[in-house]
Amino acid sequence: VGGLIGYNENGKVDRSYVAGNVSSVGNISYGGVGGLIGYNYGEVNQPYFVGNVSNVGDVINGGVGGLVGKGGSISQSYATGNVSSVGDVSWAGVGGLVGYHYYGTIDQCYATGNVNSFGNVSGHEYNGAGVGGLVGVNSQKIDQSYATGNVSSVGDVSWAGVGGLVGYNNHDGKVD
Repeated sequence: VGGLIGYNENGKVDRSYVAGNVSSVGNISYGGVGGLIGYNYGEVNQPYFVGNVSNVGDVINGGVGGLVGKGGSISQSYATGNVSSVGDVSWAGVGGLVGYHYYGTIDQCYATGNVNSFGNVSGHEYNGAGVGGLVGVNSQKIDQSYATGNVSSVGDVSWAGVGGLVGYNNHDGKVD
């Protein structure tokens, strides 16, 4: 579910923006909810999102994010609204910019909204879960990026993390 694109497969999105709110009601499995793109398996350059993103339902191996729910390869982009998820987050992420970042690089990006998760956040030793100001779960590289909003999680946290920038930095994750 995305404000501009639901699923971006090997496509390129340049200099686009969305202003408004994006919401989803129902469980998300292996997918994402994002202000611009729900699931990104392509390149995103210089877009932005102004508005709130919300999900009501469990998130399993997916993500809820201010710009992109799940995916990677994002440069010079930002999101300014609040992100909230109501339901359990399992092997998944909730983030101000990206919920679950699993490939490519996030470069020169920022998020300014608050991130709130209401429900249990759980992962396991090979695939964590997280709630973060910029990225919920990071499995790749984040470079020259920041977040300024508040982050909160209400519920049990197991094999997971909650952080101002990144909630859970996986084995291959790198933050510069």
